[in-house]
Amino acid sequence: MLHQMKHEHRGGLLCALIVPVGFVASCLLPVDADALPVFARKYRTACTTCHSLIPKLNQFGLAFRNNGYRVPVNDEKFIKEAPVELGAEPWKEMWPGKGVWPGSIPSNIPIALRGVADTNIRGAGQQVRLNFDFPNEFAIYTVGTLGESLSFLGEVEFKGGGGPPPGGSERIELSMLQLNFNKLGGTSLLNFRIGRFEPVATPFSRFYRRTTSADFNVSELQPVAGDARFVNRQMGLEFFGARTGPDNRGGIEWGVGMVNGTGTSPDNNSQKDLEWTVSYKLFGYGVTGPLREEPEELKATDNFVDNSLKIGVFGWVGRGTVETFKNNYNRVGVKFDAFFHRLNLYGAYIRARDTVRRVPERELESSAWFLEADYMLTPWIMPLIRYERTEITEIGAAPAPTRRLLVPAVNFALRANVRVLVEGRVYQRDESFPPEKKPLNEGRVRVDFVF
Repeated sequence: MLHQMKHEHRGGLLCALIVPVGFVASCLLPVDADALPVFARKYRTACTTCHSLIPKLNQFGLAFRNNGYRVPVNDEKFIKEAPVELGAEPWKEMWPGKGVWPGSIPSNIPIALRGVADTNIRGAGQQVRLNFDFPNEFAIYTVGTLGESLSFLGEVEFKGGGGPPPGGSERIELSMLQLNFNKLGGTSLLNFRIGRFEPVATPFSRFYRRTTSADFNVSELQPVAGDARFVNRQMGLEFFGARTGPDNRGGIEWGVGMVNGTGTSPDNNSQKDLEWTVSYKLFGYGVTGPLREEPEELKATDNFVDNSLKIGVFGWVGRGTVETFKNNYNRVGVKFDAFFHRLNLYGAYIRARDTVRRVPERELESSAWFLEADYMLTPWIMPLIRYERTEITEIGAAPAPTRRLLVPAVNFALRANVRVLVEGRVYQRDESFPPEKKPLNEGRVRVDFVF
């Protein structure tokens, strides 16, 4: 599919980008933003308390998440919308013989909405070169806490079908629904979740880390049909944990899960996949926050600065079943995440092996890696650039074409809950690709808002 954009048509592509960028500039006039997501309402604070720029979590946001969607220390004093209590404190003394352990539910319906609208721009020779995909996605989120040790997260996604030909079909999907049992035994090092969720082994989350429309190649890697991918939500159960290190800095994070491996579809075999990860952060904000009390007010500005280095490993072992064959596969990889003032440099490398059980038996070795640099130019402008390389090779056969992709982009936070993304996807020319499989160079402008 890699139709190279001809030189004489580049001007048209730039012109197509000017209109959306002009829209960005026009939106910079002051406007009140009176709709806030769930936790912004609960704590009466800005989205920038937890996000560098939506949806990318900053270090406080990651610690908040690692604590079961709670402020690391003295959560109660920061809550501005008190929950509805289900039972009284003395009930704890009556449990388990004479009473039910008390809990709580949010006082307001814990719902947040998200809308995404895309403008797709493609090069010469395409049936449609400029396409409005309005909306590309509309999602309903529910998230919150149930008392002192339970939390939940869910998403219903309404996906549009207005992308460039061949396009996609409109659908409604329950993307996520999980129940978390937090701080088992009173420690943040041990938690449990069950449901439909993003696997804990995912190198970098597509939900709270990625700010491009293009997914990370290490998460999308699928050498054989039926393989599990990190990018897919999975159904299963996980144990996970985190703890701040010495001197209130950095710390350890870990997780291990057992999942179907077939995404949100029913499993096609009885053997479950195992996925795992462990990482350690040096310096910077603690992975579960400080061990001492937070200040009187939650900080809502310049939360993107966190001089630190995190190094981790991850893996996956499983079996896929397709109508005509079975496939045993494994994945192992390394990742790093470094912050230096306004710069965030991070990347991952993954090695994959597939054994396809059919006649004749086939073995494939694959690899993928990426490197991305994000820079907070101002608190509301974040340019970035990502380079990816993916190779899938059958053992004993001629090397397959290597896919190389460059993703330059700029994010604009028009408001704390409104983002505009201007992105390009530029594939390195590789004449060894069959014409029908050559990927397309593409430009995209995305408007993303939550409330």
